[in-house]
Amino acid sequence: MAQLIKPDLSLASLPLPQTAPGRYEATFPMPDTGSYLLKIRQSRVDDTGREEVINDYTRAVTVSYKPEYRYLAVNESHLKELAASTGGKYQPAVEELFRVEPDERVPVRRRVWPWLLSAGLLLFVVDVALRRLDLAGHRLFSEKPQRYG
Repeated sequence: MAQLIKPDLSLASLPLPQTAPGRYEATFPMPDTGSYLLKIRQSRVDDTGREEVINDYTRAVTVSYKPEYRYLAVNESHLKELAASTGGKYQPAVEELFRVEPDERVPVRRRVWPWLLSAGLLLFVVDVALRRLDLAGHRLFSEKPQRYG
């Protein structure tokens, strides 16, 4: 036997008939939206008559969408009504989608990342060079040369 916990937290017992060696199956309806929790306990009766639990299994199945969301057909009358009420056009041609009117301004985007990457790499090389090169002896930064290490 298996125990089914429904989304409304009610309990139901399910028989688990053996369909093949080591295989047990159960079917149950899932009319409500939510999670169904199936608890299966494998046990045996020992020599003294006590029930000994071998394994506990818990599995969950979630029904996440209501049945009205399963209808995947196109509602053309609704789309035509939306297009008419918003001033649009139902099923425009591809050329109409990308057409630019003469009085319309179209922003042009430019990629900035190559310039920023180049500036970052250049600054990285300059930073490493300033840290590694001994420029203090050439009097570039001070009057007196300073030696470190």
